[in-house]
Amino acid sequence: MSLLFRSDMLDLNRAVALALLGFSSGYGYLAYFYHLLPFEKFLSVRPNTMPIGLAIAGIICSLVILIQPQVPEVEEST
Repeated sequence: MSLLFRSDMLDLNRAVALALLGFSSGYGYLAYFYHLLPFEKFLSVRPNTMPIGLAIAGIICSLVILIQPQVPEVEEST
């Protein structure tokens, strides 16, 4: 059994949320520091507005998954 996916350390949902947090952070960083053309700086909706919003949404969703209390799995006996 892989050490990363042991039930007491990190389950699959938290591993994916951690990867999403890293991806969203990098995506937001790149979108924020994207060099705009001179005429794009004064637009009401810039070309990097949607990517920044997606990055923020991804960061919020992944943090919600990471902060949730982990529910132990209960096995049913028949």
